[in-house]
Amino acid sequence: MPTNNSWLTPYQRSHNAIKQQILSKLRVNVPEVTDYTEGNILIVIISIFSAIAEVIHYYIDSTARETFFTTARRYSSLYKHAKLVDYHIKSGVPASTDLVLSFKDGNVASTDISIPIGTEWTSKDGKVWINTKNIVWASGLRAVTVPVVQKYLAKSNVVLGVVTYDGIAVQLSNIPPDQFYVEGSMSLTIDGDTWTLVDTFAYYGPMDRVFKVEPDDSLIPTIYFGDGVNGMRPSINSRLIGSYYLTYGLESNIEADSFSQVPKAVQSKVSNRTMQVNQFKKASGGSNYEDFNTLKRRVPLSVKTLGVAITKEDFENLAMLQDGVLKAYANYLCGRYVQIFIIPDNYGVASNWLIEQVRNKL
Repeated sequence: MPTNNSWLTPYQRSHNAIKQQILSKLRVNVPEVTDYTEGNILIVIISIFSAIAEVIHYYIDSTARETFFTTARRYSSLYKHAKLVDYHIKSGVPASTDLVLSFKDGNVASTDISIPIGTEWTSKDGKVWINTKNIVWASGLRAVTVPVVQKYLAKSNVVLGVVTYDGIAVQLSNIPPDQFYVEGSMSLTIDGDTWTLVDTFAYYGPMDRVFKVEPDDSLIPTIYFGDGVNGMRPSINSRLIGSYYLTYGLESNIEADSFSQVPKAVQSKVSNRTMQVNQFKKASGGSNYEDFNTLKRRVPLSVKTLGVAITKEDFENLAMLQDGVLKAYANYLCGRYVQIFIIPDNYGVASNWLIEQVRNKL
């Protein structure tokens, strides 16, 4: 039952408000007290009590504030709210851009030139980029567009950890401080079996070899496994062999004209002619691990759509849940067509790769 306090009410919360309320009641209820200076030990005790009460009020208010998603101010609180609705915390997203390859003499290609997926390109600042698909520069064309993303293979088939107990989570703790694990880039084998990377364990059973990789509440990328009901648990003493990519995230959103070198593997395909590379648009879409503001924006979108697009707003929300997309607008006519216009994270112009990612998601 509620406590009735004739001296204080819940509306006195600061040190001064609490102290002044007690002193005013003291003057009425205990008229024998005439000395209200700090020289009176009773007044000193009241001051100390008021300070303690203010601190207690602060912690009560803080706890109440962090309990709700809309009022939370701490990243750890938002993280816990996100996990309550099974939201997948995103890792680093590489920036993307389009490179235009041509010959310096301005003439067309005389034969088909193949540029395989994974070919490494280096920007002027030394960052490594790879093209995201197999490109064929067809004979008779003056130039070809090559979509690239800023990431590189950091670890290839190395031991990432050993399973020592059920429910183990393995941290990727050796990543340089200025770089980030690339979202969705992990490939993993355990005792020779290939495991599948997923965003949630909700749709999997106890015999499904699935795993997740996402930052923990300290922003350290971590490998998670199922609980034996949703997702298989790896056997004790199993070794985790994995490969993954790293990116510079936000710092990979480099300006236009940041490429000048054609990879030797590409230039060597043509003799007696010199290629040149141009970057006409700024790289965009690169970001670090999901921060406070990103979680505030994306977790409600995830709950609203649950991965299903029916209305115009659903299409926009799903597009904005794609890694690297900041804003989206849908030109929508139910049952006939939908056009999606997107703005990348940190603004700029969307690359062909990012547009393709959104199209595939929808």
